[in-house]
Amino acid sequence: MRVDIKSKNEFNAMIQQVLNNKTLPFITGCSINSKNIKTGDIFFPLKGEKFDGHSFIDEAIMNGASLIIAEKKNNQEIQIPNIYVNSVLDTIKNLAKRWRMESNCEIIGITGSNGKTSTKEILSTVISKSKSVMFSKSNYNSTVGLPMSMFEISMDDDIGILEMGANKCGEIKELTEIATPNHGLVTNISNAHNKYFGSINNIAKNKIELLKSIPESGFSFINMDDSYLREVKLSSKHITYGFSGTYDFTGVLLDESIQINNDIISLPYSNMALAQNYLAAYAVLVTFGIDNKSIIKELENMPIYPGRGELINKNGIVFIDDTYNSNFASCANGIDSVVKMIGNKKILVLGDMHELGDATEEEHIKLGRLIDSANINAIFGFGDYIKYTLDAIKSDKILKIHFNDKNELAKSLKQYHNSGDIIYVKGSRCMKMEEIIYGKGN
Repeated sequence: MRVDIKSKNEFNAMIQQVLNNKTLPFITGCSINSKNIKTGDIFFPLKGEKFDGHSFIDEAIMNGASLIIAEKKNNQEIQIPNIYVNSVLDTIKNLAKRWRMESNCEIIGITGSNGKTSTKEILSTVISKSKSVMFSKSNYNSTVGLPMSMFEISMDDDIGILEMGANKCGEIKELTEIATPNHGLVTNISNAHNKYFGSINNIAKNKIELLKSIPESGFSFINMDDSYLREVKLSSKHITYGFSGTYDFTGVLLDESIQINNDIISLPYSNMALAQNYLAAYAVLVTFGIDNKSIIKELENMPIYPGRGELINKNGIVFIDDTYNSNFASCANGIDSVVKMIGNKKILVLGDMHELGDATEEEHIKLGRLIDSANINAIFGFGDYIKYTLDAIKSDKILKIHFNDKNELAKSLKQYHNSGDIIYVKGSRCMKMEEIIYGKGN
């Protein structure tokens, strides 16, 4: 990961003060990857479970690094300007926290089990039409990715949109302490990353830390359809939205469109997950004073991002690429969309749902029971856990085949599908189910 520094003079003044060194070289970027270093960059050699960035300091120097911030216990002799610290990661966090204090932009923090990246992309695209916006790229939402992303905040930015992810208890709270968001949105709570949290209650408790961090002057956007979120007690101002009642922003999913209060917004296809993202984004955008007509225009022209429900037409067959990640809630939404679509055979190609911990078997069985009562023609499963899903399907109207080899799955699928079919492809990130659509290595 590498970021460019936009407000270079101010950033350099800040790091000289924080690191108590007035002789540092002029910094224009920061990287934790020695391979994408550019001249003028700081290289932060992080230590992980499987690697030690200090082993790549020489490569970073060869690629143009101007400053190395390394750990004191490392005995390596460094030939360019360098600073030794107790913890490289803590230094990144402390610099990001201080850089946040230098900025006057309002920060919107976004977290949730599903939809946070897509909602962030929608918000940044629309708001950037009228304001200067910084947003965390890709899914750089971790205790490393978020503070690194914050170095891109410019002194001219009006708004920063930061995605916050977590794999264990306490990480969302830590991220809020670094970013100090003015406003917060939790998209939803579901059994994602249960392996690391232990229970959905712990997931909810940790995600809600974002909303608890919002000051009284800020807005917390509350998804009233989520039982874990609707009852939360907060000191900030509340903006409510949902499909299940009457709220500040009330959504109704129609055929290939969503109605929000009095506005109708076209969707690429009937998809509840997409509609939920649009509703959440709409609530934030209107609250921030964006004109309704502008919002509708931008949303209707918004692309669906790869791996997040994108429609791919190949020789008359519609593939739905929802392969970025998977859990029961997101998979159920996707299957519901397939059922509503007009086509010939409706085929599911599903890989394992990972990071569910003790709930792994139960969640896969629950998915199978859902499919059992759905208008689906076939399911092609890949992986160890997806066997639980196939075993839970009792209907003799659904063809179900399990594969241990992805290439064999692709061959069988090619023999089975015909023009006019709809094929929904999904699985956890580690399953790389997009290879079914695009081929290996793409």
